[in-house]
Amino acid sequence: MRKSAYAMIRIGLSHFLTFLVVAAMAFIMAPVSMAQLAPSKALPDSIRNRLFPPQIGLPSDQGDASSFGGTIDGNGRAKRVVGDQLTTPNRGLTIPYWSDSFSYRGITYKYDMVGTDPKRGSATTIVETVIIPMRFVFENGLVFDAATDLTDGQTSVQGMINSPVFQNYDFTSGGTHVGNTQYGDAFQRANFWDSVSRKSRNYHVLLGQPTVAPAFEVFVPNSLVTFIPEGNGDVLPQIDEDFLQQATLDALAQANISPQKLAIVDWGNVFGTITLGYHRNRPATVGVQTYIATSYHPRIPFFRFQDIAVFSHEVLEWLDDPFSDDNFTPGWDPVFNSYPRCLSQVTDDWLEVGDVFEFTPQGFVALNTANGIYHLQEGAFLDYFTRSATSRSVNGQYSFFGVAGSPSAPCIGHLEIQPTLIEYPNAAITVAVGINDWGQVVGIFVDQSNIVHGFIYDRGRYTQLDYPGSLYTELNGINNLGQIAGYYLDTAGLPHSFVYFQGRFFPVNFPGAADTGAFGINSRGDIVGAYDLTQPITHGFAFQNGQFRPIDSPFGSQTEVLSINDFGDMAGVAYDDPNGPTHGFIFGGAGFTSFDLPGALTTVPNAINNQGEHGGVFFEYDIFFGTIDGFGYVTINGNTYALYYYLIGMNNRNQIVGNAFNFITNRRIGFVATLPTGSNPRDGN
Repeated sequence: MRKSAYAMIRIGLSHFLTFLVVAAMAFIMAPVSMAQLAPSKALPDSIRNRLFPPQIGLPSDQGDASSFGGTIDGNGRAKRVVGDQLTTPNRGLTIPYWSDSFSYRGITYKYDMVGTDPKRGSATTIVETVIIPMRFVFENGLVFDAATDLTDGQTSVQGMINSPVFQNYDFTSGGTHVGNTQYGDAFQRANFWDSVSRKSRNYHVLLGQPTVAPAFEVFVPNSLVTFIPEGNGDVLPQIDEDFLQQATLDALAQANISPQKLAIVDWGNVFGTITLGYHRNRPATVGVQTYIATSYHPRIPFFRFQDIAVFSHEVLEWLDDPFSDDNFTPGWDPVFNSYPRCLSQVTDDWLEVGDVFEFTPQGFVALNTANGIYHLQEGAFLDYFTRSATSRSVNGQYSFFGVAGSPSAPCIGHLEIQPTLIEYPNAAITVAVGINDWGQVVGIFVDQSNIVHGFIYDRGRYTQLDYPGSLYTELNGINNLGQIAGYYLDTAGLPHSFVYFQGRFFPVNFPGAADTGAFGINSRGDIVGAYDLTQPITHGFAFQNGQFRPIDSPFGSQTEVLSINDFGDMAGVAYDDPNGPTHGFIFGGAGFTSFDLPGALTTVPNAINNQGEHGGVFFEYDIFFGTIDGFGYVTINGNTYALYYYLIGMNNRNQIVGNAFNFITNRRIGFVATLPTGSNPRDGN
């Protein structure tokens, strides 16, 4: 887990279950009641699920030592923030850093690292450091003081200073001598060994010997701590995560350390409800301060995080991602694991070189140094994440101690995008549903009286559009001619479809159906959607050349067609129970093709464009929290990526629209974003 200061907008499907369930039910059902919708249960349920896909469970920030699964940094998704990345190259005063990038499957990923670029020749960077010990005074009278408490014969401050993180050790990697130096420097030299060994032999990134600030004292109420037996007669305090993070920030503020130095907050033998340590950054008066917060634990049998295991973990990750949340990757799986959906989703697919090895005892290596035995975190080299078949690192390895014998297996990671937020003026809820190639957006908003309206968004201007006489209007698609497809609810709560064009509404209802919902329209004026006959079985339909035809997928007893491109290719879902799992499909000249995201429990393709790329939402089981979480997805060049947004619509110019949530105003909002095809996923260029 990284940042402590949240930006204005946090968007992420796994974060807003409570609001989703309450608001979505009130939103979609308003102003009609559940009873009024009873004559057509399947279609309204499925309409609601398309815009507000249901979720089961909510990841928690709380837990005991076993609940965080042995991770050090904790769960990054719980702190997913949009808009807080420091994407400008000029950060003012901060530590020295350099930038580069790599490409994977046609998308470019930029990264920043501490020091200088090893490709540009030998240079030595020394970053000054300051250790801030913490003194925790507990309400029950116990005191844990990192500056004075002895752990394995020395204080944690002394233990860190005496360790190979600060002191030289004669390091070899795979039998190759990489330097008599500090661990972080040895790691980085080995990481870029192709440059270091040939033209940058005197390349170094070193930590200056630290100064030690006065201990920062914190009083901890009993309600915010759990004392866990260590097995050696002592106890390990587990402090509420938010409290511990705020105490860390308070310690940094009081110490007033220059942003050009690395601040290290030493918790001692203490940890949080999620984390054992982290590396982050915070705005300083004249720049950006990078810092590490770390615990330091005794050498207890069968406990992996002994002495400097956590500290060395954070130092490696600070070196390779100093501004935290800034270096995105295509996603990765931990060593010895292969899952369809990248397990690095836990930390937002960041360049977390230590997290790769947290789940195996082999990820921690004991070194017998002149100052005693220390346990170091194994670190993954850059090409573990780039998946290059030929590693640039020492001996062609993918990690320092050789635990990783190959790069991460391919998996579905998330795609970082920067949204433009769409919020109808004074609306309680705004959802963007469709977008054409001119960037015109249609969607729905809920006013302060809980009435649902359609809207058009065009170059910053909003226009309300309601079906005459209805208290519920939904606009689902707009084509390049400006034709809009949607539906309204009648007084009985049944949906009826229409096309709006040049100031007029034209009914589009499947013959003999009790209800019809139009979900998509292409530039030829073809319309797709779903309808119910008298029995509560939903069928898909296409309206083409003035004729209706049913579309029934072979992947379930019920079908909804959600989108159609200009070539007549369609995307939709099939299911047996509208409240149960759905299966995605693509339907075209070759017939039906199933699309279920690998590892997903449910897949809903909401949109398809002329390139045959499609996007929507999916749900997966969270092995860390035992919950079912929802995400958006999109395909680019035939490769699938996850999104922290509900994707509902897309056009032929790499733009997408959908759902977002503003945690400051506590409102659901729409967004439009450009997919980062062939460019930096951070800036959407």
